Amino acid sequence: MSYINWVRFAENQDVKPIKNIPEGTLGWKDEVTGTQFYISKHDYEGYFKQVVKDISGKKADEIVNYLDRQLKEAFPYRLGDKVLSCTLRDAAQLFVLFSYIYNCQKDVNKENLREGAYRAFFSGNQNEYPEAWEALKLLFNKSGTLKKDTNIKILKGSAYKIKKYYLENNDLKDMRGASTLLTYVGENKIPEKISREYITECMIYAGGGNVFCVLPASADNNIAYQLEQLFMDYTLSVQCAFYLHEEISLTHFLTSYKSVMARVEEAIGERKKLRIYNSINPITPFLKNQDFEVNGECIPLQAEEATGSETCMLCKIREGKYKLKTPEGLIVCGSCLHKHMTGAKEKVRNLSKYERFANQKIEIAPRSVDDIGDYIAVVYGDGNNMGAIVQAIDSISGMMYFSRKTSQAAERATFKALNESCKNNKFEIVAVGGDDIFIIVPSDTCISFAARLIELFNQEFENLSADEKVNKYTATLSVGVCIGKSSSPIRLMLNYAEEVLKSSKKVAKENRISNCDNGSLDFLILDGTSQNLTKRKEQDDEPINFTLRPYSLSRGRDMIKLVQILKSSHDVKTSNLHNLKDGFAAVESDMEGKLFYAYDQVRNKNRLQSIFSTHKISGLEWDLGYFKALKCVQSHDSNELYSPWGDILDLWDYCGGDEIG
Repeated sequence: MSYINWVRFAENQDVKPIKNIPEGTLGWKDEVTGTQFYISKHDYEGYFKQVVKDISGKKADEIVNYLDRQLKEAFPYRLGDKVLSCTLRDAAQLFVLFSYIYNCQKDVNKENLREGAYRAFFSGNQNEYPEAWEALKLLFNKSGTLKKDTNIKILKGSAYKIKKYYLENNDLKDMRGASTLLTYVGENKIPEKISREYITECMIYAGGGNVFCVLPASADNNIAYQLEQLFMDYTLSVQCAFYLHEEISLTHFLTSYKSVMARVEEAIGERKKLRIYNSINPITPFLKNQDFEVNGECIPLQAEEATGSETCMLCKIREGKYKLKTPEGLIVCGSCLHKHMTGAKEKVRNLSKYERFANQKIEIAPRSVDDIGDYIAVVYGDGNNMGAIVQAIDSISGMMYFSRKTSQAAERATFKALNESCKNNKFEIVAVGGDDIFIIVPSDTCISFAARLIELFNQEFENLSADEKVNKYTATLSVGVCIGKSSSPIRLMLNYAEEVLKSSKKVAKENRISNCDNGSLDFLILDGTSQNLTKRKEQDDEPINFTLRPYSLSRGRDMIKLVQILKSSHDVKTSNLHNLKDGFAAVESDMEGKLFYAYDQVRNKNRLQSIFSTHKISGLEWDLGYFKALKCVQSHDSNELYSPWGDILDLWDYCGGDEIG
């Protein structure tokens, strides 16, 4: 077991593992990455005192903003002489939540209570809000009973099947509008409602369409329906389901978190089956006012009720109830009306976040898919091993940290990869929620972009203190990419991206069993030349694969580098590569293929052989026109042979590098 100095890591990203923590230091385990950290008592006290100084004189909302934006990420909470896996930020929020639950029935000012509870927590004064201190201790001890117990209610729910909502038509503006509306309701309207009727700290997390709250027992029994209605008022057609658990004791929730949440999830599943909301013929509630507000921006509804019974001209699914006041006079349904008007007026929030991350202003965002490029790529990523991490979390504090960590990891990886790869800012972030990533980028560097996205996401979940025989990453990213003309329906391209994502995730799962998972990717080209559907054929006693895909991250990066080397060589011609691809497809045996390759290299002065024999592909060795597995690096490897020519030609135009050959 190794340990990482937290101060050096937090300030300089310095990672130098040591086997034993020094005397006079405090050690703990990061609940998501598994990294074992340590910090000297002197350094901990110094950081904590600085936090206390920084929040001095601040109001409750200012303290929340400080904890979210300025407190060092994953700075732990120390209870007595023990540093806990819980972060200081989450411990502070939970203490204020417990203080509110115990005191909300009294005639107290909510804001004064919040501010007083924060000050009591950071001062360590256990004479103030003693019930909250006891609840906080029970949260971490997970045994015993509160001397003064109280009841709570659990509120949880989400929007689901959201990709269907985004992609009801191929208009980039409408996708942007759909993304904005979904994010606005989940991350603004619902938290505002919870803060207004209860307190901000009741909101455990809200993001990616998911919401989780802990409320006092006096909470309105209709709150779940009200949140569903909020989603319906703005989106009109997205599917959502919320559930308010009946009263349970705070003791039971803190000591039996996993079993309580399992019952909540089961109830939400039953709620989804009801499908009670009208998404077939939705009516906007804002037509009378002729506008509604999103992110502080007034969205005009330039439409009137339609007199006929035509089908919506945008989604071609629902009945068109409204006629746009535009020269075209489009007949649209309520859902498309909201998306269309929002997309035309509002800059999607993800783009605004990207601008802050990249410290640059994007003056003109792509107005249509054509603006991104003649050929585009739909990139769809999904996290691996997330379910296992969630299953291992046995406290509300762990879930708070995990949900925040996952959301931040997806955003940071996406923004950094885009900033490195898309210098002309021609891209569209359709959705980055939780571990779900859906982006449209130009095709020319899309595979290199996908590999970098995986690498950056993985780094967020790296176990910095892991020994050699332990999985380096607690979670990784798998990506599916579909490449096609900009005129291709995005919905169709996403379907293909999801299909290759499935094969990609299968490789990641197999590699995790062998402790070598570092993410994976697969791709498909919508022009009839992709080798995805011609995987392999049996020849002699050895199966020959006509693609190395799906790739592990390490193998994918090696293949990208190989193709970039080939492209930079003046001696390599694509005509030669096509001849090799066709020749290897026609041979009757692997020996015949090797002879064909050897003859080709004699004719071409060993131009390829000199490159292939020196450039290594993870887990493979070069064998006269084929790659052969060295050992079981990817679980589907055995003694199989891989013909790389189809992969090389598929990657040629989509991984960057010099356009030569």
